[in-house]
Amino acid sequence: MDRKDTFDPKSSRFFEHAEVQLFVAWRDGVAVGTVVGIINRAHNEFYHDKIGFFGYFETIQDDDVARALLDAASAWVKGRGMTSNRGR
Repeated sequence: MDRKDTFDPKSSRFFEHAEVQLFVAWRDGVAVGTVVGIINRAHNEFYHDKIGFFGYFETIQDDDVARALLDAASAWVKGRGMTSNRGR
């Protein structure tokens, strides 16, 4: 629930200039990892960048789960026209 509130556009002004997408990896009905893809338009306008970000990355000790989460966040960012991705 903490994460749900954190990413509620009604509870933060951050969403006035940003998009976020939460990804959850599931195994046998149990959440085994999370990551959030972020596009901060204010950052990109100020720095003249096309950078996406990822954060809130947590996973069990499993390389496949970690890779799948980071790949999903990267694909989401790239799909919105960003040219690179940076961890936060």
